[in-house]
Amino acid sequence: MERGESSLSLSTLTNMRDYYAQKINKEMQTLAARFNVSLPVELNVTDSEWSAEPSDANDERSRLDSYLSKDQRLSNMLSQFMRVSDTVEVSKSREFANQLKAESTDDETIVNYLQGVKNAVSNNSSLRIANEGIQSTTYDVASTAFKEATSD
Repeated sequence: MERGESSLSLSTLTNMRDYYAQKINKEMQTLAARFNVSLPVELNVTDSEWSAEPSDANDERSRLDSYLSKDQRLSNMLSQFMRVSDTVEVSKSREFANQLKAESTDDETIVNYLQGVKNAVSNNSSLRIANEGIQSTTYDVASTAFKEATSD
């Protein structure tokens, strides 16, 4: 799953993503209230360290940053959530690519579509926490790119 690949079904991966999202969302909502951080908050990861952006905005976000750097369990859950979310997008892109192939779309368009999704996923280093929940910044990138590929 590290590279966005898995032998698990898309349904199983989506269920895993939703499970992690539910656990993390509840905890992050509690932490945001505890540290008086207003939502939405973007969380970025650099060298396995999570931080709230912009981290220099105020003391509350600095305290949240400090908490995130000390809570290895939560950091691991955030990283796992991001990996599963990215794997969901890569799996969706494969299904959409098969659809494009069935519609006799030219190979170059399919390759460009798959490469675009893969690039978006590999460059992902952010999560967004809002009142509605947590999402990877690549959420639904496969569907969006598919719509663009089919609208040409």
